Amino acid sequence: MFRKSLVPSVLFLGITMLSAMTSAVHAQEVEVPFDGSVKAACEFLTPVGGTLAPNNAILPTQLSSTNTGGTAGSVGIKCNTSATVAAKDYTQTAGPKFKVAKATYTVTNGAETDSKVKVGMGETSIGVNLTLDSDAPIPAGDYSYNVMVTAAP
Repeated sequence: MFRKSLVPSVLFLGITMLSAMTSAVHAQEVEVPFDGSVKAACEFLTPVGGTLAPNNAILPTQLSSTNTGGTAGSVGIKCNTSATVAAKDYTQTAGPKFKVAKATYTVTNGAETDSKVKVGMGETSIGVNLTLDSDAPIPAGDYSYNVMVTAAP
């Protein structure tokens, strides 16, 4: 009886060991997930100032970067997506005060000029113009202004 139970036991033990060795040899696999995101962003480069010129030498009623002798300012922008670049407002930083009847500030991207323009992904140079109109002659003096430019991806 002992012999009859020994043979099946040895056979069962051999199959179990063979099965354990076979499963130890099989490679295991698992996929490890990764997530990430890149937020939409723009970065301005160093701005280059423009020049305002009067519309005439004796009794000027306008200072503008688009008048003869004036030059547009510019600023480079790098974006990782398309964005809207806009000229928002201006501030006077030096010179005599005068009443501005109308102020126009524009941005230019190639042939497109408006208070806001679209830019694509990458680096773009944006032109910036400022025009200040007065109902009265502008007093003699040295004037300085800043135009606020924003970018919204």
